[in-house]
Amino acid sequence: QEVRQNLKLQAGLHWAHGSPQGRLGPRYRFSRDLADGWGMRVEQYFAWFTDEGWVARTRLDVERPLGDALFLRFTPGLTWSQDQEGLGYRLQASVFQPISARRALLWEGNTHFSSETSGQLDEANLRVRYRQRIWRDWLTLEVSPQAAWYEDRDFDTVLGIYIGIEGIFGWLK
Repeated sequence: QEVRQNLKLQAGLHWAHGSPQGRLGPRYRFSRDLADGWGMRVEQYFAWFTDEGWVARTRLDVERPLGDALFLRFTPGLTWSQDQEGLGYRLQASVFQPISARRALLWEGNTHFSSETSGQLDEANLRVRYRQRIWRDWLTLEVSPQAAWYEDRDFDTVLGIYIGIEGIFGWLK
């Protein structure tokens, strides 16, 4: 059983509420193969966000191939944020479906809870993420329509779409 681990420094920039927001912090990953085609990965991430302050995220991925073309992943996770009361936790189920060498779909269901609200469901969503490498191996386009249900909106259906471009820059292998 092969064990893999790495440590990276991550930086990023995104726009929220009409202004740029930055982040910077280390991420540690540990992964290993399990029995019967299953694998697991543990990730710990600490970061400083210009709009949130310090954030710590812990997640566990348990995954396996489904036949020749699909890939299944379950992800429980915990989040602590300096600007929020309590601890956030979530459970995500995903199925990855490659379309070609440069394009893929990700079918995703998420549930979000908060210890501040005694563990009640804060949000649930269903999302289809379409990703395509648009230039070389480091620039990717993502389009993700979703339906979401929020506790603070009485679980009425809220439709949305995310459109983003992601670039990966690095010089060390």
